[in-house]
Amino acid sequence: MWWRIVQLVHTQDISEHPDLHITMIIRSHTRSIAAHFRLGSVVRSFSSCEVASLPSAGKASPSKRGGALDAVMQRPRSTSNGISSKYADFSTHLDQIANMKIGANKTGFIKTMDQVYREYRSLLSQSESLNALRLHDMNVFISTFLRMGRLKRAHEVLEDLLRLDGTLVQGGASRDVATVRNYLNLRCGAYHRLWYSDRSYEVTDAAYVYELVEYSLQRGVSWWDTEIIYALGKMNRLELLHSFVLRKWGLSVQTPGETQPTTETDGSADLVNKCPPPEVTSAIVRVLCLAYADGSMECNKFLNELIGRYPQAPLDVNFWRTLIMEGGRAHRGAGVASKAEHATSNENALDAWRAMKQWHVMRNRILPFDYSIAQELYRVLEHTNDLQNCVDVYTSVFASLYTQRNEVDGKQWALIYRYQKFILRRLVNKQQYVKARLFVSEWSLNANNKHVLERFIEHQTNLKKSKEATQTYDDMVEDDMILGSLW
Repeated sequence: MWWRIVQLVHTQDISEHPDLHITMIIRSHTRSIAAHFRLGSVVRSFSSCEVASLPSAGKASPSKRGGALDAVMQRPRSTSNGISSKYADFSTHLDQIANMKIGANKTGFIKTMDQVYREYRSLLSQSESLNALRLHDMNVFISTFLRMGRLKRAHEVLEDLLRLDGTLVQGGASRDVATVRNYLNLRCGAYHRLWYSDRSYEVTDAAYVYELVEYSLQRGVSWWDTEIIYALGKMNRLELLHSFVLRKWGLSVQTPGETQPTTETDGSADLVNKCPPPEVTSAIVRVLCLAYADGSMECNKFLNELIGRYPQAPLDVNFWRTLIMEGGRAHRGAGVASKAEHATSNENALDAWRAMKQWHVMRNRILPFDYSIAQELYRVLEHTNDLQNCVDVYTSVFASLYTQRNEVDGKQWALIYRYQKFILRRLVNKQQYVKARLFVSEWSLNANNKHVLERFIEHQTNLKKSKEATQTYDDMVEDDMILGSLW
């Protein structure tokens, strides 16, 4: 049953078909599992998966986040009555549904997930024991509700989970990685996607962040570094953020040039030899843009310091996307951005783009195509009517697509045409017809693209001549009226 629903939702946009009877299918499947749960052997069937018997999540390798689930999946998934296998299937398909893309009209999806959790909660209410799969599923529900902006529901699931075992977030070495992350996201402001979109999203447990900072530095763990940085940024605790980043990676986010580790004898000084991962550097950039009126300037200082200390820092496309998108954000508070703010944000986005290009050129790396970066830069270039930078961006960012022309999708094609037509329109307006045709010759993706662009040049040329003729006629009429009145 669950596999049928997953296939159905994968092939049809759930947000566009709210009348799909998904909850009915869910009920049918969960009731079949519930029948097994009524047997007295249910708890015994999960006894091999109890959290208490698993290796501590807090001691797992940083690459194995959510170690409790990893441990249980190493164990046999089937028992003599097959209950464990059924429950594992439930968990697997819950993962698949939770990872589905949510459309603009998400009402149907929200109702479905609410129904899934109600059924799930009712199904497992007969036992207060917490096994690894249940721990995993409840964290999946929390992160999914958070992604949908359902803060109240996410809080309810978190409270249900902590009632079962509060040591998941407060238990020192027995902390569970996924649960701590969800706690930071829900109660400590670490979920940056809600910073600008939901005014009700506030920090309710700042003390937990302070305690976790010291715990992470003392133990040398890095499982929730990214969430700590976002939480400190949301709380505007820049001095603590500066101390955390300096002690851990030897980098400053407050005082340019202060890159030496502190002298605390807490065992954390050796951490400064490790380069921060891409998700951490992206988080720092986003926080700096949030905290400072001209965050891009602070980001540039941090970027120079990062590259200076770690020349081989793995700055992936997510980092550059964050730098360009956040730098180009004209206004971060209530109200409407001024013209000056728009102008500054546009220049910041272009500065970030130039830094991205220079970084790749100096390392002989091909600039990766990223739709969000290309779209944001087009918004800036169109607003500024900047032909020179538009040609530079197009011939650099889109170059990688010319090696995989058959794989360009519809959304990419639409953006390609926007860039191409903008460039050609400006060239025709400047009467640089030779350059326009040379651009078409060199930068057409295929024969059809070339044909469309050649017709576009012809249309723009005729349109320009028509406007010029109309203007000449209007000038002649105006002259005749003036001369007529004189004579």
